[in-house]
Amino acid sequence: MSNTLEDATKDLVSAQDKLQKAQKEYNALLEGTSEDSLSKEVEKKLAELEGAKTNLENAKKTVEDLNQQKAECEAKIQEALSNVDSV
Repeated sequence: MSNTLEDATKDLVSAQDKLQKAQKEYNALLEGTSEDSLSKEVEKKLAELEGAKTNLENAKKTVEDLNQQKAECEAKIQEALSNVDSV
C-alpha cells in the first residue's frame, strides 16, 4: 500500500510539473502575440476570404458565359446542318 501511495505521489508531482511547464509555454505564446497583431491577422484572413469569394463568383460567371456561348455555337451548327440537309 505504501508503494502505491508513493507511486501515486510521484505521478501527481510529475503531472503538476508537466502542467506548470505547459502553462509557462502557453503564457509565452500569449505574451508573444498581442491582441493587435491577432486582430490584424484576422483582418488579413478576412480580406483573403473576400478575395477568394470574388474570384469564385468571377469563375462561375465565366463558366456560365462559356456554357451559353457553347449552346449558341451548337445551335448554329445544328442550323447549318439543317440548311445543308435541305439543299
